[in-house]
Amino acid sequence: MIDFLALYGATVGTIALGLNFLRYKHTINSNKVQLKISYNKVKDYQKNIENIQNGYNPETGMGGNIAEVFNVTVLNLGDVNAYLKEVGIVSTDEEKHIALVSSKSVHNLLVDISDKEEILKPKSSRTFSIYQSKDEKSFAVKYAFVLDEMDKEWIIHTIDNN
Repeated sequence: MIDFLALYGATVGTIALGLNFLRYKHTINSNKVQLKISYNKVKDYQKNIENIQNGYNPETGMGGNIAEVFNVTVLNLGDVNAYLKEVGIVSTDEEKHIALVSSKSVHNLLVDISDKEEILKPKSSRTFSIYQSKDEKSFAVKYAFVLDEMDKEWIIHTIDNN
């Protein structure tokens, strides 16, 4: 009987210790920013490049000085807001291409994401656009990145082909 009680106590104690450890680990991790990023070429990549080379066409509304070429999607897996300082890609020639977002103060004006505060709520995602200017040559992507408020850089090297 004493052996059974000792075995029972050891088993229950081990289970309680394991549960407390898991609870502690969850508490620590739930207060951290956890981001997952992916990037891809836009669906109309080639058409967009051609449109900026042809210039603005007032009849179709196509063309202009910049074209959307890549999208970077950021998913906040954590339980806290993620404050994003920069979102972008780095080309194979090591040049940074920062996402442009709509300005809230001026209609249809695109500004560098680092010029405004971007907040990503817990368990939500947002897609950011990377543009190429008319004077810029096409570039290949080395990796996509996100820089959060704590200056932690999140990186992904593989393109999402979906």
